[in-house]
Amino acid sequence: MIIDKMDYIFAIAKEQNLTRAAKRLFVAQSTLTMYLNRVEAELGVKLFDRSKTPILPTPAGALCIEELKKIRQIETRLSAKLQQMAHPEETLNVGIGLMHSAAWMPQLLPLFHEIYPDVRINLIEQGDELLLQSLRADDADVVIGGMPVGTQDVSEKLALEQLLLIVPREFHLAPPWVYAVNSYKNPYEITPQQLQGLPLIMPSAANDLGGITNQALEHFDIQPKSVITVSSMQTAAMLVSQNMGYLFTSPVFLSMQAEQLGSKIVYCTMQGIPDTRRIVAVYNPDTRKEEMIRQFLKLLRTVMFQDQPGIFPLTD
Repeated sequence: MIIDKMDYIFAIAKEQNLTRAAKRLFVAQSTLTMYLNRVEAELGVKLFDRSKTPILPTPAGALCIEELKKIRQIETRLSAKLQQMAHPEETLNVGIGLMHSAAWMPQLLPLFHEIYPDVRINLIEQGDELLLQSLRADDADVVIGGMPVGTQDVSEKLALEQLLLIVPREFHLAPPWVYAVNSYKNPYEITPQQLQGLPLIMPSAANDLGGITNQALEHFDIQPKSVITVSSMQTAAMLVSQNMGYLFTSPVFLSMQAEQLGSKIVYCTMQGIPDTRRIVAVYNPDTRKEEMIRQFLKLLRTVMFQDQPGIFPLTD
């Protein structure tokens, strides 16, 4: 039952409210509540803490969401392969991270379909490391993210993406006067020593932000009190908002979580860690879809620089 209706779980996690989740799913709240009750009874665990507002995942719920996202990715890949076999010249398979997909695709795809109304789009939403694997396996025609580029690939530099830390205010790393002026545009600088012994929210190894986090920890010999590893940046934000740890992230993601994070965090930077990463598009040089890919990337640049926080043009 939980796999058949995984969108119900995702909607509750996103909205943190059963009424809003039901509206998002176009079902009655009673239907959603009955579904959640049945699933929790079958599993023998509570997936969400409904005793307080907002409704947040329990540890079991967070694990469930992470695993369901993996299943959804497998479904997406299988669908992409089958559709490409059926319509090899009418499908564009785009590999992109979940965070960037949510920020850019809703604006880009309507523009793309004005030019290519009959082309099917399959979004393969994964971390950067897995995206390159998708390209190598010919599951994706083009991949977009912060991944390294091989010499055998065609790559296009798209933008620089700002990186920073978000830290719960409850950790008291910044004085209260900072809050009034603090933002991703005006982050507060902290030292590596201030992070010693604090809990960390770690993006998984499949996410390029996970690699950046590991580099910072190793370079400064930072020893977290505890580490929670997640692949979903939405789950990561929930955990930060609950004072479960600090997180290396990007304003692109934070702009979609502003209401959730609100006044609970401090935007920070730290000397010695990268404050930007390069976003590139990579595709195979012998693709027959090069013209379509180039048009897609042209539209992507247009979308990326339309009031997108933390995205800057590349200057060679």
